Amino acid sequence: MTKVNLEADLAELRRALRGVEGGLQDLKATHKKAAEVVVVDAVPRARRKTGAMAKSIRAAGQAKRGVVRVGFARLPYVPVQYYGWPKRNITPNPFLEDAASARLNDIYEVYEDGIDKVTKKHGLT
Repeated sequence: MTKVNLEADLAELRRALRGVEGGLQDLKATHKKAAEVVVVDAVPRARRKTGAMAKSIRAAGQAKRGVVRVGFARLPYVPVQYYGWPKRNITPNPFLEDAASARLNDIYEVYEDGIDKVTKKHGLT
């Protein structure tokens, strides 16, 4: 399944699930599970001095997508560590993108399994 097909399939599934009670909540769970795959791989890739940035990596599921978040207000250095700061000799470390790329096949498997379960549960097959 290609990325374009997956996105089109998810959009079609969301439209179908809007009319089913609890349907979008089931899809949110699938999105969160896919985001958790990225989190597991991203934590060891994050730079560490105190470990606070790595501990702040977390997953969330929304109706349209899975989201991986990093940092809080008390960690203002996260964007600098992620995107770099050449004047300060801080090289970029796009650990989220690297983790997502490394686990792309696993993410697709999560979506294939999740979509199958959701469509069967709500009789949309």
